Amino acid sequence: MNFSLLRRVGLIVVLLGTAVLVVRCAIGGEGSAAVELWLDRVLYNGTLLLAAVLVLARAVRGSDRLAWLCVGSACLLWAVGNTYYAIVLWGRDPMPFPSLADALWLLFYLPAYAGVLLLARSRLARVRHTSWLDGAIGGLSIAAVGAAVAFGTIVEATGGDTLAVATNLAYPLGDMVLLSLVVGVLAVTGWRPGRQWLLIAAGFACFAISDTFYLFRIAADTYAFGTLLDLGWLLALALLAVAAWAPEARLRARIEGWQLLAAPTLFGLAGLAVLVYDHWIRVHALALALSTACIGALILRLILVFRDNLRMIRLSRGEALTDALTGLGNRRRLLEDLAESEGVSQLLVLFDLDGFKSYNDTFGHPAGDALLSRLGAALEGTIGPGSRAYRMGGDEFCALLPGEGDPTFAVARAAAALCERGEGFEISVSYGFVRIPEEAGDSSSALRAADQRMYDQKNGKRTSAGRQTTDAHLRVLMERNPLLAGHGDSVAELAVETAELLQLPEHEVDQLAQAAELHDVGKWRFRTRS
Repeated sequence: MNFSLLRRVGLIVVLLGTAVLVVRCAIGGEGSAAVELWLDRVLYNGTLLLAAVLVLARAVRGSDRLAWLCVGSACLLWAVGNTYYAIVLWGRDPMPFPSLADALWLLFYLPAYAGVLLLARSRLARVRHTSWLDGAIGGLSIAAVGAAVAFGTIVEATGGDTLAVATNLAYPLGDMVLLSLVVGVLAVTGWRPGRQWLLIAAGFACFAISDTFYLFRIAADTYAFGTLLDLGWLLALALLAVAAWAPEARLRARIEGWQLLAAPTLFGLAGLAVLVYDHWIRVHALALALSTACIGALILRLILVFRDNLRMIRLSRGEALTDALTGLGNRRRLLEDLAESEGVSQLLVLFDLDGFKSYNDTFGHPAGDALLSRLGAALEGTIGPGSRAYRMGGDEFCALLPGEGDPTFAVARAAAALCERGEGFEISVSYGFVRIPEEAGDSSSALRAADQRMYDQKNGKRTSAGRQTTDAHLRVLMERNPLLAGHGDSVAELAVETAELLQLPEHEVDQLAQAAELHDVGKWRFRTRS
């Protein structure tokens, strides 16, 4: 027989044995000595041992071997302790307490805790701190309620020497910690643990709950052998045996949905209920301490959530004000900066790339995006301190420069930063600027004026040789003194009106208009030679 077949047969035997014992408890009644021997002692403990061996065998194959070694060792310790009790201590009067069986049962908890934590760490993806706090809140809440309901009764019924008292108290404490860990892991997963973890959680929860009810009934002197309560431990080990060989799934801590608030709120209310209940009926001090810790963890969670929300708001605001491609501010950022600096003397410059569409069509959109990113970085690195660069969208950029002094050199440098030439392409720029608040009192009028001047410059470009020469001279003039923008156009309009009055031929009118546009160029050239 191969290992897989043995495993399947073992699981079937465990499930059948559990089913037979469930029927036995459901029927009830006193059985013969043979029935008691073979069902209540042999079948019960044999099924426990087989289930523990199946869990321990999981450490031989697959992943998470250390975790399953811990879980399997815990199950085996408990099964061996129960078997020792059935063989050696069954029917003895007086019953020795504490005994070797108690030592084995108490040793169950440490490897069980380690197994739960190791499985949670290996299966959970990256977990937020609030998710871990949800787990702590859930665990503390369950522990507080359990301590309020059962711990006081168990403590009051505890008697004997120090070792006996310590043993009696160790059981409920161990069960509360185990149940708290299970609930905590479920809370961390957002209450969507997956099939395998649901079986693991159900197994350990069944064990802790059965143990707690057993101790409570013993303390209250209401325990009777042969009820379904006695099957709780067997059912727990059977669930763990099935879980050990169930398909694995990596868990993800869910942070969305109603569980984000509902679960911690309900657990917090449960912890608060323990504190309120204590005003009428006194509960054990441990329950008060656990419920107080639960409320404290809930308050800490609210503080962390508030801090995270503030960080998310800052990040969202930064993304809303930033151009994703270039990292520059966008139009929304520009409008906000203009509003914040209202009344301050500034120069608003709008730029529009010439030749970008052809570049995009020739080299593709990824190359176009890279060019925009490159030019945006060049613009930001050129304008200097006290200035800000923006991408308005498409191939339009903007700069906000200090308004004091002569901005000619700064504007010319910014325009040059947005120009690039290479093999098969040339990117130039058209621009328009406006002084704030001298020429425009608000952001809307400033943008309209700068935009109009930019497109006036762009649309004024011609393709004839004479026009290209004139444009070249005018471009040099604009780089030297951008404040002369529009002056040559006014002179040209006056010259055209005069030529039309004199009824000059059309080609002479055009030549006269170009000469008038070069009016300021001639003066600049004359000054540079003198």
